Amino acid sequence: MLEAVEEVELEEGQRLWSNPDSWAEREGGMPVEGDEVEIMSGWNMLLDLNETPYLKSLTVNGRLTFVQKEDFDIHLMAETIFVRAGEFFIGSVEEPFMSQATITLMGE
Repeated sequence: MLEAVEEVELEEGQRLWSNPDSWAEREGGMPVEGDEVEIMSGWNMLLDLNETPYLKSLTVNGRLTFVQKEDFDIHLMAETIFVRAGEFFIGSVEEPFMSQATITLMGE
């Protein structure tokens, strides 16, 4: 059975995935290949890498948004992605994602 997620108000500003300080509360620091990664409740994380390391899992309990930059493709790789108690944005109706977004699920 899944543990309850404490919902907290979304933080002001954004955390950049590429900034090690964004991961200061995470044991192990910035995600590397094979990690189990959680976007914590309340976090407002902006994925600003062209390619993530291959993650064992990605759980979204806060907000994860693909950065909007001209000609900036993003490739997210994970065995599993679980948007549990959060939000996952790759553009919107008002602001469509204009580059290429690729999500590769690496599981068996």
